[in-house]
Amino acid sequence: LPRLAGGVGRVASFIVVALALAIGCVGVAGSALHEQEDDWRGVAQHILAAARSDDIVLFVPGWNEKPFAYYARGRVATEGDTPIPIAAEAVPALVTNVAAGRQRLWLVYAEGHYADPSGSLRTYLDGAYDVEQQQRFRDGISVSLYNLGP
Repeated sequence: LPRLAGGVGRVASFIVVALALAIGCVGVAGSALHEQEDDWRGVAQHILAAARSDDIVLFVPGWNEKPFAYYARGRVATEGDTPIPIAAEAVPALVTNVAAGRQRLWLVYAEGHYADPSGSLRTYLDGAYDVEQQQRFRDGISVSLYNLGP
């Protein structure tokens, strides 16, 4: 009888391990099939296809400038030094400083990010300037082009 109980225990252990491995494989497969990174190559291609020499690209949050810069390779001016969080009263000065001497501004914006919790930067830009184009990319990244000219 003890020999029989030991065999059942080994079978039960084998089943538990097999189930754990199966669940792990499903999780790994799910992660592999779902892209979880922002499409910085696509964002850079989109902007570079229409960018002019005097354009500037502003990022919210600012650290998103780095993956964009990898693909853009210096072919467009960028600004990633945005405060976190962006205070609504600071937005006009921020835009004035970034846009000085520029005719157009690209906003690369992570939707719902804590860097601009109230959406004050986008709201300000939408009210003050004409939007020439907007494009949404996966994982909540949107790109808007604003005409800053007279």
